Amino acid sequence: MTILSETKNKHGVAVFLAAIFGVFFAYKANAVFSCAVFFEIFFFSVFGFKTKIAWFLSAIIGAQIASVLCIGTYIPELLLSNIGYANDVGIFVILKSAIFFFAGTLFSFVISTNIHIIPPPPISLVNNKTKVVFVLIFISTNCFVVRTPAVSFLHTFGNYFNSSFVKHSLTEKHQQAVLYKKEFVYDETVLIRETPDLRDKNIIVFFVEGFGAFEIDKYNDYKNLTPNISAFMEKSIRFENYFNHTAATFRGLRGQLTSSYQLLGGFNPDRNGIGEINANEIRRKYQNTLVSLPDILNRHGYHTYFATAHSNDNNLNIMLRNLLFTRTFGYEDFSKAKDLSDQELFNAVIELTLSGKLEKPFFLGIYNVGTHLGQDSPDIKYGTADNEYLNTVHNLDDAFGRFLKEYDKSPLANDTVIILTADHTAFPSPLLKETFKLNDETDQFFLNRIPLIVYYKGISPKTFNADGKNSLDFAPTVLSLLRINDATNYFLGCSLFEHLCPRDFHYYESIGKSYFTSENAQIRPLKRKSKAAKRIKKFFALSEN
Repeated sequence: MTILSETKNKHGVAVFLAAIFGVFFAYKANAVFSCAVFFEIFFFSVFGFKTKIAWFLSAIIGAQIASVLCIGTYIPELLLSNIGYANDVGIFVILKSAIFFFAGTLFSFVISTNIHIIPPPPISLVNNKTKVVFVLIFISTNCFVVRTPAVSFLHTFGNYFNSSFVKHSLTEKHQQAVLYKKEFVYDETVLIRETPDLRDKNIIVFFVEGFGAFEIDKYNDYKNLTPNISAFMEKSIRFENYFNHTAATFRGLRGQLTSSYQLLGGFNPDRNGIGEINANEIRRKYQNTLVSLPDILNRHGYHTYFATAHSNDNNLNIMLRNLLFTRTFGYEDFSKAKDLSDQELFNAVIELTLSGKLEKPFFLGIYNVGTHLGQDSPDIKYGTADNEYLNTVHNLDDAFGRFLKEYDKSPLANDTVIILTADHTAFPSPLLKETFKLNDETDQFFLNRIPLIVYYKGISPKTFNADGKNSLDFAPTVLSLLRINDATNYFLGCSLFEHLCPRDFHYYESIGKSYFTSENAQIRPLKRKSKAAKRIKKFFALSEN
């Protein structure tokens, strides 16, 4: 009796602690996710799975619970395709995720295997007929209400693996090449009069990591969060209602620099991700297919460079070199042995651009990591705010402001254009939505307005309304500013300075096999069988082979 009593006591304590965590999860998580988690745990308890299977299913639910608590949604496909860059989110987020994962797993296992203490339905009711009814309810819930954690997990992994093994025939590739190949970048007859003529100028582009336009002072309620970017914007040409066309960084940079849709992310199960395959394989993929912005600039006398916070041996830098940048710079080039903070990176950019190391005319792309999801500023803080988003954005602004001061008093100001944009918008985590008062319905996707700001000494400030056009237009817009139009390409976008565009892709977005539209400057999901989605899927034959 004593042993039995001790066992019951242990089970009782375990269930009590698990229930406490369940209450915490219900309080912190969206009600829909909470109900789905509790429903699935109850469903598993009715079936009384064996211990090993129960642990396996509980681990899946634990992983989903950790994801919901950390980023506000179930594990997204993007997380899997960027798993090689887990360190970018910061050690605190990794530890928090691990704690929630183990707590969630124990919660699910303890509750689902000890639910008889609560107590359960009478055993006589849990017969085969009852189980059939539960299965039908479970299937109906996942089909018509909301996906439960385990089903969503399987769906996400299915899409992830499916994207990795997509194969297209040479005929499909040829058809797409014929359809989109052209010998010009923009239509000179429809280029608006206000298009600046910046031919032969140097170009410096800041592709800020995960940066939404709503993080700039003008578009939020904070004071002096981005004073330097705000002042820079007021004396520049800027585009409002301009969206990212994909996510995350590998697709974002590669897609903007080739004006195309990308199916593959950085990392995939069979190691064929764009951040994993070697230089020869990428050159083979691009031969007679996609043409990049640096490739075109190289052919027109430019020297093309890209500087990142990462190592030169990092997959991102390897990808950029295989997009035919003349040279990439990593932290080793600045006598560092670790990823550069935003302050360190911008100091390095000042040193690089003012040292005369770059041959002119040049194009220099810059990618930071300090504003990545989960990072906090190690340097400048936003007052006393204990908010990672406010701190990292304010720190970025400070670093950018110091760069602008050096730029303004250097000879660069006379022949160099500065462009500020982003690789993609910020991930819509619960804290981000709360911080910048984003709408849960319209701002729930990893797509949103991003900045596109162009400055050159003497330029006439002007605001253009992109009205929902997206970053497919980035490469042709840069080339129209430089008046480079003699270039074979497969660009899907048009210059934002063209008042007519024969292609409407720049109103459609793709993240893997999820499709959206930004027409009328509002993001809405598209069905996979829609006309636009079918066109994008066919284009993958060109961009992924």
